[in-house]
Amino acid sequence: MRAGAVASFGGLRTILRPSFALLLLGIALGPRSGMFYPPAWSLAPQATDQISLFLDFLTAGRHCYPRALESQSVPKILVIILLWLAAAGCTPELTDVTTVDGPGRYEVSFAGSGVTLGGILFRPASRLKPLPAIIVLHVWARPGVPGARRVESTARRLSEQGYVALALSMRGWPPSSGWDDCGKAQPDDVAKAADWLATLPGVDGYSIGVLGFSLGGQVALLSGARSGRIKAIIAFFPITDVQRWGDTTSNTGIRYFYVPLVCAPGNQNSPVHVADQIHAPVLLIHGDRDTEVPIDQSLKMQEALRKTDGHVELLVIAGGDHGFKGEQNKQAWSAVTKFLSLHVGSRE
Repeated sequence: MRAGAVASFGGLRTILRPSFALLLLGIALGPRSGMFYPPAWSLAPQATDQISLFLDFLTAGRHCYPRALESQSVPKILVIILLWLAAAGCTPELTDVTTVDGPGRYEVSFAGSGVTLGGILFRPASRLKPLPAIIVLHVWARPGVPGARRVESTARRLSEQGYVALALSMRGWPPSSGWDDCGKAQPDDVAKAADWLATLPGVDGYSIGVLGFSLGGQVALLSGARSGRIKAIIAFFPITDVQRWGDTTSNTGIRYFYVPLVCAPGNQNSPVHVADQIHAPVLLIHGDRDTEVPIDQSLKMQEALRKTDGHVELLVIAGGDHGFKGEQNKQAWSAVTKFLSLHVGSRE
């Protein structure tokens, strides 16, 4: 394609570099448990498989791209070009807050920091007083995986305990638009999500917590430095020092692709470097056998927050990997329930 043709797309060139990085990541990361997942697509000659995987990537864009993409006759180069375009996301219609004022489950969308954010909102049965709200953030997932659905069950569980809960797709995962940026602008989106929740009838706009897993834990911590509405932060096995993470993780895809291509440069996406700006109480939960995000990430965060006289608690899950099961989950959830009750309001 000639340079003039590229320019005619009104800035397409600006998305080629990050999209190509995503393609490299998809190839390099390979099968992984916990944080990373198998590649979203491949250049195998079987067009049917390729297009099927590509359509998975376009989950959020199903209203933006014609159903003709399902045709097995779609040229491979067109699939690749559209992949570049699709990664920037589509813009769903924004949710009218008056339509989500009753109890139930709602798929919602609202303005983030220069992107459109999507998620799943749970509202418990109506109460006499405004309720606290919790934003739930997911782990890194392969391109095209709807992020909010990864943490929908957690948001539902919080709602059952009396909280308004928002499972949020971070930028880079449908139905949100934009690119994964390893915690650079994603925390600003969380601040916007807190502002949006504050506009909902029956929500206490200054009693909002954020709970995140892995990358979501990193973003949750950073959001505490971007919004005064956030009164409690819970971070499960979070990344807190990006450069150190790249040096110590067992995942070679993170070390050689994700950190240098998506995360670097700078320290503003490392919570340990902005600990003095985080004023909300923090609960860190980490397994002592985690090799994807080693426990020293939480230990360093605890140390950094203590130096600023911040309120920080660390729960170490014995035998815990990058994710918990059975009694480990029960132990973690018990700590979450107690922490939220203390810092954003008691359950009714």
